[in-house]
Amino acid sequence: MIGIELTRPAEDLSRALLARGVAAKDTQENVLRIAPPLVIDDEAIATLLAAYRDGDRIVLVRLAGLGMLAFRRASEQIEREHERQDHAVKSARSTLLL
Repeated sequence: MIGIELTRPAEDLSRALLARGVAAKDTQENVLRIAPPLVIDDEAIATLLAAYRDGDRIVLVRLAGLGMLAFRRASEQIEREHERQDHAVKSARSTLLL
């Protein structure tokens, strides 16, 4: 099980991921819990990240109703989270390959 700490509530994203077949649950307020398989290949990781990004886009569309400034801030925040996630995945891969 993996916990991903977000800078916003995780509930909408967890629902979007579940709709895309990813076992996800929001815990506390801003932690997303996922349960990937114990043995996972690059294709499965790419699928998980694609579902995560797609789910984030759905959340962004909902946030657009809050106004352009809130939408822009949320979009920038999500992009920073994506960059942090990409770095974490690369780090985990390099650790596993050692």
